Amino acid sequence: LEALVKKHAEKAKIEWEIKQNLITDYCYGQVAIEAKTMQDYFQSLQSGHLQSQLENMDDNFNHVILVIHGTIDKYVGQMRKRGNRTPYSRIEAMFIGSLARFDVDCDITIMHFDTTSAAARWIVKRCEKDGTLGSASTYRRMRRTTSEDLRIDGLRAMGCSEAIAKKLIAEFGS
Repeated sequence: LEALVKKHAEKAKIEWEIKQNLITDYCYGQVAIEAKTMQDYFQSLQSGHLQSQLENMDDNFNHVILVIHGTIDKYVGQMRKRGNRTPYSRIEAMFIGSLARFDVDCDITIMHFDTTSAAARWIVKRCEKDGTLGSASTYRRMRRTTSEDLRIDGLRAMGCSEAIAKKLIAEFGS
């Protein structure tokens, strides 16, 4: 992955440098990107290392991104070659459930790509777009999501949906 990230960064004329970083695989500004192959993801998940790694990243960066590359099919095939007969459906459920849990618990961006090349291109494109704003229509759409009630906006900023925020305000007032 590292070689592909370098290649795509050079092609996009993005300067990069290699520095030792004990917290994450890639970082720029206050963005941390941890990249895992499917096999590495499951090993880190089962050892408990991934949870502590994401928490450490969250403590040290403003935005945390987990990039996973590879397919469950290939991972299951590798496991079968080693004699592990865990059903595909169980591994898929563990994968999807763990992604949902990390999203909810850690509030991180999670990206999954079938190929290493796609993951590398996305990492470079994400760096390239950091700090930029989309089109004017994107800004108008984002602006329209705010309500006329600051209490609702405050609750939404903490993670409530608009419907739940309205119910809370109706029940408690403020």
